[in-house]
Amino acid sequence: MKIFVLCALLCLPLAGCSDYRGLDAQTIVMGIAVDEGDNGSLRVTFEIVDMDSLSSSANELETRLLETQGHTFTEAVRAGNAKLRRNMYLGNAETVILSRGIAQSRGLDAITDPLMRDNEVRCTLILIISGEDSARELLEPSGMIMSHFLTQNISAGRVSANAAQPQTLYEVSEILKENASGIALPVVRFSDRETGELTLDGLALFSQGKLTGHLGSGDTPYYLLAKTKLSGGSFRLDDGEKYAVADIRTSVPSINARYDGQKLYCEVLVDISAAAVELSPDWGAADTGAVHGLERDLSAMLSARIKSVIEEMHREHGVDGAGFGSRLRARDPNLWDELSGQWHSLIKEADVSVRCNVRVNNTGLVK
Repeated sequence: MKIFVLCALLCLPLAGCSDYRGLDAQTIVMGIAVDEGDNGSLRVTFEIVDMDSLSSSANELETRLLETQGHTFTEAVRAGNAKLRRNMYLGNAETVILSRGIAQSRGLDAITDPLMRDNEVRCTLILIISGEDSARELLEPSGMIMSHFLTQNISAGRVSANAAQPQTLYEVSEILKENASGIALPVVRFSDRETGELTLDGLALFSQGKLTGHLGSGDTPYYLLAKTKLSGGSFRLDDGEKYAVADIRTSVPSINARYDGQKLYCEVLVDISAAAVELSPDWGAADTGAVHGLERDLSAMLSARIKSVIEEMHREHGVDGAGFGSRLRARDPNLWDELSGQWHSLIKEADVSVRCNVRVNNTGLVK
């Protein structure tokens, strides 16, 4: 009998959710844009679901923009709640857009820290840098949920060398906490402001959480080859006399960092499987000799371009974008503790070597 009574009493505190809120008690936020406000404050724009559209007969969900200000992100959220009948719910937010001014003056941690501490926020939302004068501008085009549109389009090409690699809130937060590597976030701008058409515009480079530079769209694919596994993307080889176009099938990079007591050495090895999709007549018949020559020339070209991009990131921007610091920290924690305080200066003077091994295993001649 006592056991039955105890079980019955336990049903009371274990049933239901104490913090449950229905749709009628909250305002759903789809995206967030952060700009510089007045007197050093943050100007935060929320793309929120128009609750009236939920109850209308229209099939499409509608959103509107709510702008607030605060000296901190949390203060801006509270200011937004004060303007609404229902408090904002951030659990559906898919993207956070930062202006270049905020990224440079405040840095990433001022935004990622409060978001990571909020139990409602998804760790998988992505961070974007606005290529326009403000972050809010990217949320202004009407007729679609812009936050969802941005997220879907950027994430769709994450395995291709010809697209930007999105970084999630969790990934950025972990890199900032580790403080061993730089961060590269996709930059988005309008290609046609009248139609609201958007395009990727390279990567924004961060060192110790602060914006320090920009990597152009032409250099981004070579950075991605050194940074992440790929299964897509196209590269053109052109020496002035003959040209070839190769498509990436698989690309697997490996990096290493070593220190000899005076100088840092950064090594990159990239194994690439590719298909030759276009060859100029100067190559002749696509026999074994031509394929081996194409593999040799592609390997040399990609090695040189990757090396040039990494050296630019290191020396001009002080950004360890490929993650050599993280690699060294994982392999030799004691050495990392010794070098971490001078890593920024070491990476600027590091000796970089890159070797690409390209295998062309498809010339498109056998159907």
